[in-house]
Amino acid sequence: MQIHDPLISTFFSVTLDGFDFGAWTQVDLGGVDVVTEEYTEGGNPYFTHTLVGQVKYQNIKLTRQVNPDTAKVAAWFRSMAGSPTRSTGQIVAYANDLTPMNVFSFAGAIPVRWQLPTLAVDRADALTEVLEIAHEGFSF
Repeated sequence: MQIHDPLISTFFSVTLDGFDFGAWTQVDLGGVDVVTEEYTEGGNPYFTHTLVGQVKYQNIKLTRQVNPDTAKVAAWFRSMAGSPTRSTGQIVAYANDLTPMNVFSFAGAIPVRWQLPTLAVDRADALTEVLEIAHEGFSF
């Protein structure tokens, strides 16, 4: 049996349709939900069929401190304002020595939310942005 070291990453790069969106410090890939329906067949009260329905992919959430690459996200959102087109994308996880550790590819991506920082003089928090992307599936 081969034992693999855990994947520990320091940052992630994101590209959509080959356009570089810069580095991100947190990526939540969400997950996959399968919608099921239970069906009880007449005459057999001890057994229920589980029918498989639609597969739903949860949204990807990207988080980082606001930086000059934030303008790239703003431009992408503006380009999607009138008639959004679905994109293909990649998220690459990097190690401390900048070696790519893993690549997550996804298709059918559209922006669904872009959360900008709250500005307040009484807080010393870092200014962060969160980009949420809906998609139609991913591969590793």
